[in-house]
Amino acid sequence: MPLVAAQEEAGIFRPVFKWLAGAVTKSRGYHHVFQGEVRLKQGNWVASGWHHRFMGQDAVDRRVSQVVRKDVNGCYAARIEMKAPDGQWVSKPTENSFFPDNWTPQYVAHTIHEAFANGHPIPNTRNRWEGFANGVSIQGSYNPTGKNWDSAWPIILGRG
Repeated sequence: MPLVAAQEEAGIFRPVFKWLAGAVTKSRGYHHVFQGEVRLKQGNWVASGWHHRFMGQDAVDRRVSQVVRKDVNGCYAARIEMKAPDGQWVSKPTENSFFPDNWTPQYVAHTIHEAFANGHPIPNTRNRWEGFANGVSIQGSYNPTGKNWDSAWPIILGRG
């Protein structure tokens, strides 16, 4: 469901959707986590991001086709598809990890910030970090300045 439509039907969750709509327009990192992107790469559409489904709901242009693994902390890995700007559905070639559906977007954001603050660079990688917060191991990439994060995703251990 588009964020605008979701806000109109949100009822008690209206503040959550209002925060989310502002966050994804102001922050590249939040956009990656909460909406994801479909980009043209070498002539092919490539899906990336989208690591949270508030209340387990897909957007009209994003869908989970299969949950593959679940973790005891509520995180899970799934096969996903995203709609490209030309209208075709694009499957992400690798499993996508999701934060728990019952977490609000604000709690996901808080958890990412806490993991980043307590985290460290991943050795022998380019521009990657990892941290831990609220029972979840998180990895991500640094923004171009290297002072903040611009993407983050939960690591699924498959113990669920």
